[in-house]
Amino acid sequence: MQFWLPIVICLVLIVLYENEVLEPAVWQGFKVNEYYAAIVMELVTICLIPLSLRLFKFGFVKRSFTANGPDALLRWGTVRMDMLTVPMMVNTFLYYQFMNVAFGYMGIILLLCMMFVYPSRRRCEDESGLSGSKPTKDGNSPTKGNGNPTGGKPTAGQKESKAPMKLSIIIVSYNVRYYLEQCLLSVEKATAGIDAEVIVFDNHSHDDSVAYLSSRFPKVSFIASNHNIGFAKANNRAIRQSLGEYVLLLNPDTVVGEHTLHDAVAFMDAHPDAGA
Repeated sequence: MQFWLPIVICLVLIVLYENEVLEPAVWQGFKVNEYYAAIVMELVTICLIPLSLRLFKFGFVKRSFTANGPDALLRWGTVRMDMLTVPMMVNTFLYYQFMNVAFGYMGIILLLCMMFVYPSRRRCEDESGLSGSKPTKDGNSPTKGNGNPTGGKPTAGQKESKAPMKLSIIIVSYNVRYYLEQCLLSVEKATAGIDAEVIVFDNHSHDDSVAYLSSRFPKVSFIASNHNIGFAKANNRAIRQSLGEYVLLLNPDTVVGEHTLHDAVAFMDAHPDAGA
C-alpha cells in the first residue's frame, strides 16, 4: 500500500540525520520561516487528526461503500493513513532542519494516531457498519439491519438457513428515504402476526437510504445495488432471493393499512385458484 512510502522515507531520514550523513539544523537560523512552518504544521496536524479518525462517518464515504462494497473499504483506509503519514514525514524533515522539538512532538502524535486507523479489513468494516457484508456476484451488497449479509442464495455445500414463510414483501427504492421510512413503519404494523419478510432493493440511491434505515429496521433485508438497474430487474432479483409462499411488490411511497395484509393472505389461502 502506498502509505508505507512516507513511513519508509521517515525512517530513512532519521537514520541519515542521526548518522550525520545529512547535515541537521541547516535552516536553524531562519527564525521567521521556522515560525510560519510551525504554525502551518500545527494547523495541519490539528485538522487532519480528527478528520482522519472520523473519515468513515462522512456521507460521501458511506455512499462509496454502498456503491462499491468492501473493495472501497481498504481504499479509503489507505487514504486515511496517507492523511497522517504524509504530514508525519514533513514534520520529521522539519524537525531535523530546524531542530525544533515542536515538529518532533507533532510527528510522534501522528504516529500514535496511526495505531487507531491502520486499515485492516475488519477495522474498516466495523467502523463503516459493513461488517460481514460481501458483494454478490452481480455486484450487489446484501445487508440486513446493521450490515450482516442476508437474502442471498446459499453457496455450494450450504443449505438455506431460513424455512419458507407465508409472505415476502419486496420494495424497490431510489432516493425516497423518507417515503420509504413511512412505508416500512406501516408494513411493520401490518405484518404483525404474519410470518413475513421484507426485502428492500436500493437502486443505487444517493440519499443514504440504506445507512439511514438499516439501523431503524433491523428485521428488513436491504440489497444495495452498485448501479441503477431499473425497476423490473430489481424486482426480479429480489424475488429470486425471497422465501415467501406469496410475494407482494410494493411501491416505497405506499402506506399499508393495518389489516390489509391479513385480509389479503386470508383471501389467497381461502382461494387457492385465485390468479391461476
